[in-house]
Amino acid sequence: MANSTTDPFDLKPHHCGIYVPDLESSISWYHDKLDFTVHKRMTIPGLGKIAFIKHGDFFIELFEVAGTMPKREDAKTYGTKHMAFVVRNFCQFMETIKQRGVEIIGEGKQGNLGVAFIKDNVGTPIEIVEIGAP
Repeated sequence: MANSTTDPFDLKPHHCGIYVPDLESSISWYHDKLDFTVHKRMTIPGLGKIAFIKHGDFFIELFEVAGTMPKREDAKTYGTKHMAFVVRNFCQFMETIKQRGVEIIGEGKQGNLGVAFIKDNVGTPIEIVEIGAP
C-alpha cells in the first residue's frame, strides 16, 4: 500500500527539448561549454535524429529535424523563452565559461546573488543563477 503522506505533486525537473539545425554541433557545444555528456541517441523515422545529453540528473533532448525554422527572438511571442541552471560558485562558473568562449547576453546581481544569461550555439537563452536566488 502506498504511503498516504506522499505528495502526488513531488515534481522534479527531468528534461527539456530543443530543436537544433545540426545535432552534432549542439552536442559538442553542450559538452565543451557546460560539461554535458551523451546519454542516448536515436533516430525516429519521419521525425529525425535525437540525442539525450545529461548533466547530473537533468537531460536535454536535442532534436535535429529537417526543415525546422529558427524561433523568433521576439519577447512578445508565446512559448518557452529560456531554461535556467543554478550554480554553487557563480564567479568561478562565469570565469570558466568566459574562458570557454560562451556568449554572455547579460550578467548582474539579484540582491547579493549573481545572475547571468548566456546563449548556446543556436541562440537558445540559458539563465545561470547563484544558489539562493529565486
